[in-house]
Amino acid sequence: MQAENRFRTPNRRTFLVGAGMGVVGMITAAPQQALADGPMAFPRRVVDILDQNVGPGDYHFGDLMMELPIIAESGFSVPVTLRVATKMTEDDHVKRILVFAPENPEATVADYIMGVRAGKAEVSSRIRMAKTQTVYAVALMADGRRWGTSVPLSVTFGACVEEVDAFHAAEFLKRQRVRGNE
Repeated sequence: MQAENRFRTPNRRTFLVGAGMGVVGMITAAPQQALADGPMAFPRRVVDILDQNVGPGDYHFGDLMMELPIIAESGFSVPVTLRVATKMTEDDHVKRILVFAPENPEATVADYIMGVRAGKAEVSSRIRMAKTQTVYAVALMADGRRWGTSVPLSVTFGACVEEVDAFHAAEFLKRQRVRGNE
């Protein structure tokens, strides 16, 4: 005798069991906010710049958000937005926001000085990137808190190139068409 297959013909029970399993799967796979224990780690070059300009201290993940594209087609102009969750009052405001790209020839990409009169702790700009790397940002608060964040960025074509040697410069000039010498 052939065994009965309850799942071949859908009914209310099989629908509810399937829907329940889907809901349980969605709840357990829901994204959670990452909580970091302890201070944030920076590359040595960034630590040296921070110690020199701001002074030593620990930076924690928290109220600083940085928006960057996942992939930048060109490193010549990469949009970046920095936001700090603060009320911008006399006691709770951002004093300074710094952005670093440690693989660039000049690691400090941006340095913004803010105050209470800024009204909103948000900055949008464009930065130059030499190559694929992790971009770091820090925010210094008036009460001494220090926030940090990092975002990996893939750059298809870098912008900050080093000096071109004489051989490559000559090859480039040979390929260029000069008006009248076609």
